[in-house]
Amino acid sequence: MPARSHLPILALLVSALTSPCWDRRLWLWCLHTGPSRPSHRAGLASQRSQISRAAWAPVVSVSDEGPRSHVHNCVVKDEAEDYIVLGNAFDEELLLKLQGELNEKDLEELVAHYREEDSEDQQISTDRSTLGAFLDVRQTPWLEDHLLGLFEAVSDRWQLPELDILEDAQYCVYGPGDHFDWHQDQPDVAPPPVRRLSLVLMLSAPGDFSGGDLELNTTGIVRPKLLAGDAIIFPSETVEHRVAPVEAGMRQTLVCWAYAA
Repeated sequence: MPARSHLPILALLVSALTSPCWDRRLWLWCLHTGPSRPSHRAGLASQRSQISRAAWAPVVSVSDEGPRSHVHNCVVKDEAEDYIVLGNAFDEELLLKLQGELNEKDLEELVAHYREEDSEDQQISTDRSTLGAFLDVRQTPWLEDHLLGLFEAVSDRWQLPELDILEDAQYCVYGPGDHFDWHQDQPDVAPPPVRRLSLVLMLSAPGDFSGGDLELNTTGIVRPKLLAGDAIIFPSETVEHRVAPVEAGMRQTLVCWAYAA
């Protein structure tokens, strides 16, 4: 897939990341950390044994029917008991469409909004240093529909309980030195609703940055490779993960979560 390093927001982001008046560690997020708890994925291990990881396979049966038939364009590039990598989760057309949603005007408004938030809603964290902004998927029907389609396809594949709603997506930008330490997205102590699945969509091409690997602690440390347009989905309650420090360039992702019904 061609590199997309010339997003129209690039100039704004570089300016924000390098500005002396902007603390890149200032963030307003909904991520939490906490101890793991047992997974509810019934029959998942036996299902995994039937999947060949050597060949790419469609996520679901190919069909032109239904409101989310576009999900059938993506393929399973890698799969283990605790995660699945979807190739072409967002094709070139959808990435360009998403780029239009993340234009300079919108991002400027979001950054200004976070700067004006009360201090109790803002946090300085040594565990994380990124620049980011929320994107209300409910105000972007095509994006909500596509993300929910990806979640539902994986939920059906893994035989999970029905999913309900999506949380606001988070557009994340990691510059040199930025990172996010080990954490889980759904802690035991968090009140309902419960995050069931986490999704990370890669927006940057491999040549746009170095370092910044997404690392998952499953049966060992794994570093799934994501191209621009690829997405990884994993259980929010059980998978500890981190983003290693970026060494050079800019790493851009869109992160979203699905709640249990």
